Amino acid sequence: MKYQKDYFGFIYEWTDSTNGKTYIGSRKGLINDGYTGSGRLFKEAYEQRSKKFSRKILEYVYEDSREALLVREQKYLDKIDWNNTYNISRFASHGSIEKHSEESRQQMSDSHTGKPSGMLGKKHKEETKQRIREKIKGMKRGPQLEFHKKAISESVIGKRKGIKLGPQSEEHRQNISKGNRGKHKGKKNSMYGKKHKEETKQKQSEAAKARWEIWRASRGCT
Repeated sequence: MKYQKDYFGFIYEWTDSTNGKTYIGSRKGLINDGYTGSGRLFKEAYEQRSKKFSRKILEYVYEDSREALLVREQKYLDKIDWNNTYNISRFASHGSIEKHSEESRQQMSDSHTGKPSGMLGKKHKEETKQRIREKIKGMKRGPQLEFHKKAISESVIGKRKGIKLGPQSEEHRQNISKGNRGKHKGKKNSMYGKKHKEETKQKQSEAAKARWEIWRASRGCT
């Protein structure tokens, strides 16, 4: 693709000639500003053998909007071979999860509608699974957006069909109590002589609220 003028940003693809792996991303600004990419796996590989990588511009974006840039990037991510890429996230974002407008979220959703999954009938390689695990471990956990909460809730509900959720019966609680009796007393307790930090208490509170919301959603509560 030839160099274009007066564009807002662009979608790019890097290819590693040593293994054929690709990395897709988007960038606001000029194609010659020295930017390579933000993906952790991609950067690790690029730093080791930058001369083995080549970049091509997939598309110029003229609309003056970061969200439009993300929507266009998402269309390319939807077609990616997830067994042969340095991309980790299946969703377009600029370095971190951003709060997209309803319009851009709808556009991303529409781009998936009616299309079979790229992993249909396939399985991730162990190497890919390990990369995903490492990515998750290194993620900063922050407040989730509403559509993330909904996706998590629906996933958990689907896995727990047939399992009784919500408050346990008195008999159930008694059985749990008997099973734990004496296990966490005194010095056997990992928190013996310690106190939770305020930050930890806040995280525990948020986790409890999240579990409560999932239970409410499973019962059809609003």
